Amino acid sequence: LAAGERVVDVGSGGGIDSLIAARMVGPTGAVVGIDMTPAMLAKARTAAAESGLDNVEFREGYTEDLPVPDGWADVVISNGVLNLVADKAQVLAEAFRVLRPGGILVQQSESPLVHNDLTKAMRNAMKNAGFAHLRTLPFPQPCYPTGWWSCTMARKHLDLNTFRERGAATKQFPTKYYNA
Repeated sequence: LAAGERVVDVGSGGGIDSLIAARMVGPTGAVVGIDMTPAMLAKARTAAAESGLDNVEFREGYTEDLPVPDGWADVVISNGVLNLVADKAQVLAEAFRVLRPGGILVQQSESPLVHNDLTKAMRNAMKNAGFAHLRTLPFPQPCYPTGWWSCTMARKHLDLNTFRERGAATKQFPTKYYNA
């Protein structure tokens, strides 16, 4: 993530990934965390207030109907949530809708070294949603705000060679927000 980017965190839960992303994009960027669970939203909003960050907000919504305008996001992140939803095609269509042209989807996923069939199925679903230039990074890679994961990245329309592959060098938040 880079300064000034706008990020949507699909299935933000207690907000840890959104908070880390908010630090990474800085005060000129913005992060919207989406979750369907009122208890998780309350936890995330409390963590955001305690962090002092004002470039992150949490909205109630479903992964299949994201409360975000068309083309708003530079990056959509999802920490394993796509593995849990029944209608992956609809969730990926929503991610595609909210991304600007050239925007990036980063889906934390199972390692293709261990779960090759799952990785292939997710990549096919991303292609069917319209994503191009897919790249799966085997574990471990610094491809997700919270650390080293296996992930699949996909771009909306532009060349994969412009992906930024940076480590997640950012201040870590207390784990109570993630585990509580």
